[in-house]
Amino acid sequence: MPLTSPNLDDRQFNQLLQDALSYFRSKHPNAGWDDLSPSDPGMILLELYAYITDIMLYRVNQVPDRVYIALLNLIGVQLRAPTAARVKLLFTQNEGATDKAVIIRSGTRVTMARADGNDTPPVFLLIKDVTIPAGSTQAEGIAYHCVQVNAEKIGVSNGLPGQVFHIANAPIIADTPEGGDLLIGVEVDQNAIPAGATILTDGEKTYRLWNEVGHFALSDTNRFVYRADRLSGTIEFAPMMQSADGTQTDPLAEIPHSGAELRVWYRYGGGESGNVLANTLDTMKDMVAGVTVTNPARAFGGQPAEALENALIRGPHELRSLNRVVTADDYENIALTRNSVARAYAYPQAEVWSFGVPGTVEILVLPDVDDSQRMTITRDELESLQEEIDQQNIRDKIKSAIDERRPLGTKCLVNWVNTKSVRVIADIVARPQEDTAKLQAKITERIQRYINPFPIPAEDRIEEMGWRFGAPLRASSIYNIALKELGVDWVERVKLAVEEVPDTNVTSLIADHYKNEDYQPETFYASSGVRLFRSLNNAKSWELLRRFDEGENILHICAHDYAPGWLAVITWQPEAGGMNIFVSRDSGESWYEDPISYGGRIHDAAWLQQQGHPVLLLCTDKGLVPLIPEAELPLQAPITVERGDPDLGYYAIKVYVDTDGVAYVAVAATNRQGVYLSMREGRNNTFRHLMGQEGIGLRGQDVRALAVQKDGTNLYLWAGTASSGGQDVGAGCFSWRMQTTSAPIDGWQAFDAGWEGGTCRKLLVRGNTIFAVSHRQGLMRLEDPHAGDGAAWKASGYRSQLPIREEGEFEGQFVPLLSGAISRDGSKIMVGNAEGVYSSETGNTFEYAAPDTFIEEVSLPKTWLFISGEHQITVRSNDETR
Repeated sequence: MPLTSPNLDDRQFNQLLQDALSYFRSKHPNAGWDDLSPSDPGMILLELYAYITDIMLYRVNQVPDRVYIALLNLIGVQLRAPTAARVKLLFTQNEGATDKAVIIRSGTRVTMARADGNDTPPVFLLIKDVTIPAGSTQAEGIAYHCVQVNAEKIGVSNGLPGQVFHIANAPIIADTPEGGDLLIGVEVDQNAIPAGATILTDGEKTYRLWNEVGHFALSDTNRFVYRADRLSGTIEFAPMMQSADGTQTDPLAEIPHSGAELRVWYRYGGGESGNVLANTLDTMKDMVAGVTVTNPARAFGGQPAEALENALIRGPHELRSLNRVVTADDYENIALTRNSVARAYAYPQAEVWSFGVPGTVEILVLPDVDDSQRMTITRDELESLQEEIDQQNIRDKIKSAIDERRPLGTKCLVNWVNTKSVRVIADIVARPQEDTAKLQAKITERIQRYINPFPIPAEDRIEEMGWRFGAPLRASSIYNIALKELGVDWVERVKLAVEEVPDTNVTSLIADHYKNEDYQPETFYASSGVRLFRSLNNAKSWELLRRFDEGENILHICAHDYAPGWLAVITWQPEAGGMNIFVSRDSGESWYEDPISYGGRIHDAAWLQQQGHPVLLLCTDKGLVPLIPEAELPLQAPITVERGDPDLGYYAIKVYVDTDGVAYVAVAATNRQGVYLSMREGRNNTFRHLMGQEGIGLRGQDVRALAVQKDGTNLYLWAGTASSGGQDVGAGCFSWRMQTTSAPIDGWQAFDAGWEGGTCRKLLVRGNTIFAVSHRQGLMRLEDPHAGDGAAWKASGYRSQLPIREEGEFEGQFVPLLSGAISRDGSKIMVGNAEGVYSSETGNTFEYAAPDTFIEEVSLPKTWLFISGEHQITVRSNDETR
């Protein structure tokens, strides 16, 4: 569609005069010129120059306008056609299941009951046949908000190049994943149809379908092509171009032969009116006996045609990028060419993530929604929309478009943006006689505009492109927003509340220990029932990574210490009696599509590298089972640990790789059968039972936790035991020096002095201090255990601020700790219990590390955006405070 010329400089005489005065005063602040009357010679000169400049701008603007528009048209910039809303329809056979299938034909029209007013309800078109099978009552089909036109005659070819034809009903909708929205057929002789050609018939005539292209420059492989301007309904065939020697001219592509009739099959319509709510499309304009219809989910994706103003902004970006992508803007501009994308953010993956590969560019895209929804859409609704849009393969199309243009050696990934929901809780006092209800609505709207991932124009925003990626939300900003309303007297209190934190039943808590200090040194993962959380800032804030199905509680989280990004989450399904292993190779940003199911019980797991491949070793009741995520059959046969008892189960595992590259794998056996150690990556028949000189080892001890301590040049394996329950304080922990291939003289060294913790759930190591996550006494501490005799455990003590049990048999003891972790650099110690996560720098005193309410700011990962939750703004009149 032709582009109209804009005004590049709108200034006229008065503004030019004022600009000239301002410029003079900035250059000569001490000139003393204060006579600005019309008779002043200086004013006469300025007015003269302003008048001449006004005339010059008017004349000069004429040529740049035309040149600007001509250049945009020359590079093929066209206004984008409207998109049609897409919806999944559910057809139901009212009479119940029968032994005969029911077919609802493509082209069936579905609409909604006529609404009040003069608005015509949108009509949706079923694009493929839907069959309700015999014996069934329901079937689904995809429909679009559009009108189908079949075999419309647009003209007859004269055999000349550069022919242009026009379609009767414009605009044609933008392309859809299912295709068929625009088909151009050129009449051919039925007896001379080339092999492989796609044809359609109308009456007795046969038409060969030609292909739509963006331009004719790359039409060597398929020369039966045309260009279409869907907005104006214009069809263009290839023009002629002079050959290199200047003696003849050749068309850039095939031209319809003279006398050939041209027909078009297309769909037109679309727009925002098709984005209807769920369960509103219940009327079939083309009735099928005994069948009713509805839309279980809302329609989405309908957008109007592109505005001229946006095309004028977009044009220079396309001119700059041409047919290649180099800068972040280039990648983002390609993504934004899709009508379903509202925002895009491109960044080098290796600069943000430890698993990032140099040369990989990740593009995060935000799906577009109606203007009316941008203020109210929730995080759950946005995620649901992303799942629906994925059915259109939008991300794959963006990736394909970039792959055609990216430099050799680079790689592109396209993912949805992650969002974090936050609520503002504020108490505000209004001026006397103010309408508090209206004031509350105004302030709430301002906050919703401010905390929004979508671009929304706002008077008080310098930047109107939506929330900045990774920017924190500060309470001071909310104070400023509220105080800008004239009716506000003062703001008493502002709190920022997040929707999801690991505040209950933290059964697993781990730190990312990948050995690279440059990336993610403050990363922790925590489970809370069916929810998986991650913190990238030492638990100053938590983000919900994934919510698993109800009843699928998380028991273990395992991060790979020696290969970045690999993460495993093990869930337990009590009703099914089995466990699922979910695997991610990018720190939980995405997941393997299907979980790996295991029928028995998994007690612990740990990652290691075998021949350069990640392997997850599972401690199960039926042995030590290796899981190789990249293998066709991930679960492998159990590893032989104890030759005399191949069915022996295992409770705990620890993998440690020393500076020489020796990979140690230690496992604690079930049924009090001791601890085994391999110094060869945990391979078959490489384990030895750590029995010591007495030949017994830890047989008889119920070992449930393992850890490795490096003390100078020595490596020690630590084993924590479980108590029998009740008032049993447990046997404490044991240590074994690992480097020797034979049993050390002292064997297992017991450390039970001062132990009152009951079951040791986990062992944490920081230098020469061993921390034990205990069931009875919180976090216990053992300092310099190998410095000499007399080392004894110390309990947390009541000053640790860990929660205390208030009633029951164990009243006065600590709420049992369920998990614990220590950061890579040892600066943060975390423990988890039934009430959430607690953090400490020393291990002596703790503070709650999973708050859902903040008084200063809420932080955000670099690649995330904030989205508004349900704000709670309370406004009362100043009259009430007197």
